[in-house]
Order: sequence, then structure tokens, then C-alpha cells
Amino acid sequence: MDELKKLAAPLQEWLASNYDPMCCIVVQADRVEVLRSEMSIPAEVVEIHKHWINMDD
Repeated sequence: MDELKKLAAPLQEWLASNYDPMCCIVVQADRVEVLRSEMSIPAEVVEIHKHWINMDD
């Protein structure tokens, strides 16, 4: 966990210096993306839980 924090710190600083709080960085094996969210409303926990339960159906 400490290694991940150490690796993430420069990305967090870069994001804060170059973008706004509506942005995030997604790091994947084949790419790094800067994404912006214009609007977000969290789903009800019950709905998410039902989806997870029914994923095998």
C-alpha cells in the first residue's frame, strides 16, 4: 500500500495543478486517461447490491 501511495502522489499533484476537481486519472495496463465528470448522482446502494447478486443470471 505504501508503494501505491508513493506512485500516486505525483499524479495527484499533476492533476491538482493542471485540471479541476471534476477530473480524475484512470491508470490501466495499456493507457492512462484523464476523465472529466460533468454531473454524477450516486445510485442507491440497494440497486447496486441487487445488480451484483444477479451478475451470474
